[in-house]
Amino acid sequence: MLPLILVAQAALATPVVHEGPSEQALATVRERLGEGAYEPVSIDLLRRGAPALVSGGVVQACQGQAVALPDVQATLSEVQQALMFLELEAARSGLDALGDQVLCVAGAEQVPAATLAEIAVLDGIHHELSGAPQVALARFRAAVGHDPEVPWNEAFPAERRVRFDEAKAEAAPGEVAMTVVPSGPVVVDGRARVGEQTQPGERVVARADVVVRVQLAPAVDDTLVLPGAFPSDSLGWIASEERRAELTALLAQGLGEGVPAIVVRGDTAWRGTTGRVDWTTYAPQEALPPRKRRRWAPVVVVGGVALAAAGGILTGITQRQLDEVVVEYQALDPNDPEYMSDYGALKSEFEGKLPVWGTGVGLIGAGVGLAGLGVTFTLGGKR
Repeated sequence: MLPLILVAQAALATPVVHEGPSEQALATVRERLGEGAYEPVSIDLLRRGAPALVSGGVVQACQGQAVALPDVQATLSEVQQALMFLELEAARSGLDALGDQVLCVAGAEQVPAATLAEIAVLDGIHHELSGAPQVALARFRAAVGHDPEVPWNEAFPAERRVRFDEAKAEAAPGEVAMTVVPSGPVVVDGRARVGEQTQPGERVVARADVVVRVQLAPAVDDTLVLPGAFPSDSLGWIASEERRAELTALLAQGLGEGVPAIVVRGDTAWRGTTGRVDWTTYAPQEALPPRKRRRWAPVVVVGGVALAAAGGILTGITQRQLDEVVVEYQALDPNDPEYMSDYGALKSEFEGKLPVWGTGVGLIGAGVGLAGLGVTFTLGGKR
């Protein structure tokens, strides 16, 4: 029911998956993404979710108390005794208990494949004695799937083994890929698995402290999500390109596939869609380093001002001299015999002072530009 509850919440607000206090997580989201409708969801809540196959196949987990391997063997012996005396109801009760016990074995030790096969054989014999031959055949196939070398239980008549022999004679189905999330060492039917290839059918799968029974369909690759096997710090995988896919598979299992969501860890937020890996990071902006002042910039300002002042003085003096030449020219009398001589002298003097006047103007422009450059660097500095 966990996914349905969380999806109902997410329908009204964007789920925010977090660790630690929810108030702090929501404050980070609002600081990074702005105001909005948000629903905090603890990663610990998602880690307590039910295991599931992505295909929707059958998955069963431990529903009872933790047991030890001797407890399984004791119940197995009780079931065999009940079947030998045709106590079918007692045997059925014991078989149901065994079905849960093999998923509740505590510690690293797992129920061996031979024991799983023996339980399935007894289950098949029970269905034979109960008049359900097709169900018995299915249970014998499960026994052979757990252990192809499983023997017939000689405590029961040979005429009851027809369907057992049929199951033994069938060719093994082709393997399928079963990806287990989170990744890590996986035990299938009591044996350490190498790679992802697995025989379809009934399988008992263990990852970390989580043990489940799954039904894998033939010719269908599948993914098994085990929320309880995720470590407490798995929320940090959102920042890892290598493990983000595993975390988002957990989010898809708890929140629903394809649901917009936000993950918060520390002072960073990520926004994306469950089941996908293309998430956007919203990290705090790094403070810019202080601007470095150019110590020479004020000198440039002073030098530019001085240069412009010198240009101004030179231009002013030259301008007055040029004005005097113009006044003298205007006072000449064209009828004076010395007119041409005086005109030539004034013209030469005027043309001689024009370059000096231009130099002064140039100094003013250069000084103003240099001072402006110095002011720019003085105020702006550099990073």
